Amino acid sequence: MDTTFDPTASTMAQHAERLLAGLNPGQREAVMTTDGPVLVVAGPGSGKTRVLTNRVAYLIDVLLVSPDRIMAVTFTNKAAREMRDRIERIVSGGAVSGLVMGTFHSLGVRLLRQNPGLVADRLGVLPNFLIYDDSDQQSVVKRAIQAIGHDPKVLAPRRMLSRISAAKSMLISPAEFAGLIETHDDEIVLRVYRAYEEALRSANAVDFDDLLALPIRLFDAVPGLLERYQERFHYILVDEYQDTNRVQYVLVSALAAKRRNLFVVGDPDQSIYTWRQADIRNILDFAKDYPDAKQILLEINYRSTRRIVETADRVIRENTQRIDRRLRTDNDDGALVVVRELSDQGHEANFVVGEIRRLIAAGNVTANSFAVMYRTTAQSRVLEEAFRTSEIPYRIIGGVRFYERKEVKDILAVLRLLYNPADIVSLERVLDNLAISRGFGPKALDTVRDWSKNHALPVLDGLVRFAPPTGDARDGDEPLLSGAAKPAAQRLGSFFSYLRGMTDQASLTELFDAIVERSGYQHSFDHDSEE
Repeated sequence: MDTTFDPTASTMAQHAERLLAGLNPGQREAVMTTDGPVLVVAGPGSGKTRVLTNRVAYLIDVLLVSPDRIMAVTFTNKAAREMRDRIERIVSGGAVSGLVMGTFHSLGVRLLRQNPGLVADRLGVLPNFLIYDDSDQQSVVKRAIQAIGHDPKVLAPRRMLSRISAAKSMLISPAEFAGLIETHDDEIVLRVYRAYEEALRSANAVDFDDLLALPIRLFDAVPGLLERYQERFHYILVDEYQDTNRVQYVLVSALAAKRRNLFVVGDPDQSIYTWRQADIRNILDFAKDYPDAKQILLEINYRSTRRIVETADRVIRENTQRIDRRLRTDNDDGALVVVRELSDQGHEANFVVGEIRRLIAAGNVTANSFAVMYRTTAQSRVLEEAFRTSEIPYRIIGGVRFYERKEVKDILAVLRLLYNPADIVSLERVLDNLAISRGFGPKALDTVRDWSKNHALPVLDGLVRFAPPTGDARDGDEPLLSGAAKPAAQRLGSFFSYLRGMTDQASLTELFDAIVERSGYQHSFDHDSEE
């Protein structure tokens, strides 16, 4: 009797064996449970990243799911890059083209950029919209506070932004917020919220909260678009689910509603982002939202010593809002966990430095064997002072990121204006920081802005009207300026007119060099002693 051999089945079995090798029973179950809603409660150091990467590889190599049918959402861009790199290494042939992987915000940008016509028609946001970062949002909210007749030095911009962000995270629009007013402060927040939104729309810009809320509004306005994405993504995976907020929950739930192959990984014991509107109920109530959900516990810690694991487990058991599970490890006992209570922050800093000095003197360790963690940046000052007076070398991890450096943001402001000439925040940055803008003050900006608004033009176009020969060719059809403001406007208009002429032919590097050279910024670079 002939025996039929199926090479495809044999290859799939080999892939399955390879991807499941070395996993404990809970990890194997999480990788292999592919259909329907799944909640994986992953304790610290329990190998959740390996579970996520192997599960994606299992879907592709064993179940033959096309990578473009899979969407994996991570909490940070770094985590997304690392996970993609791992998946490319373990998937046969590294074939993961089309796999959608990134943060919630990158997913939101993707949805908005992929549908420019609908976004413009239904949301009033043009395709060349900009994404305002924290400092941009600060500038906009300060202007909004001034627009309603208040002083930003009295009415704290950060507090207003926090209230606005909280509302957006709950999908509450200004109109809906108006129905929730209970106090005079709420009334002030509403007025700032309205002015803030008007400023964003006039600049054709969005903030980070909009990147999540606008796709949901778009899906509500165009149900067929949601159905298209539901049809595309057969499998959705979400990492750090305990840190999702309301709008993220709604977005994922909508995308997964049709096929319900939603795989979430998280741990309510590690929820630390309530200040960022994270809602622990998303993970605690997962079984209520999906009664047929499979719950898998990853309880074995591979990272820490037994004493650390047991201490952490005993402490967290005092928390009432959690999913019951017991951390354990097969690692060695390790050193005792020490708790030291001190009188004040100075005493604490001196104790930390003294303890590090003692351990170094005892031998076998150097200064780079230690890490000092603190809850807020403000706490670093006392610690730094204690280290400065000691012989122990140290460095602060964090600092200013490259794209947050002043000189980088200044040049980016010019590039952003070329991309979106309505970007008033970037224009204000250019006027405040570039030497070419000297003589062009706030009153001149108001004049140009009013003229541009009356002519239904972006604000940058009002400046470009001063560039020769445009200014003369239009018989004075330009903003009415006098004194030092007019030659400054002519310099700025010529500057931006020249750069606009370059954008179609020049490379980004050539454009950057032209900005540095023609703006007068080269002088500051030449005299900068730092890199």
